Amino acid sequence: MGRSGDQTTPAAWSTETYAQLQTSVYNYTYGFMSALAADGIYPQYVQVGNEINSGMLWPIGSVGATTPTATTSPRSQASSTAAIAP
Repeated sequence: MGRSGDQTTPAAWSTETYAQLQTSVYNYTYGFMSALAADGIYPQYVQVGNEINSGMLWPIGSVGATTPTATTSPRSQASSTAAIAP
């Protein structure tokens, strides 16, 4: 178990590349939002990320990583959310 505030990559995604993580985050969020929509639920607001100043999907997405990943997951979440509930 990680420290409080850790934003560790889920075990199922732990071996994915940067590009694969982008797709996984998009697909996960899209699936979740689709399930809500199927039940007639369209949230007025969706918060993308929460307390992610140090990044998310560590270690690839940690702030200070060698690739520009810290903003990728929120962008993937936002675009998949907008695809369901523009």
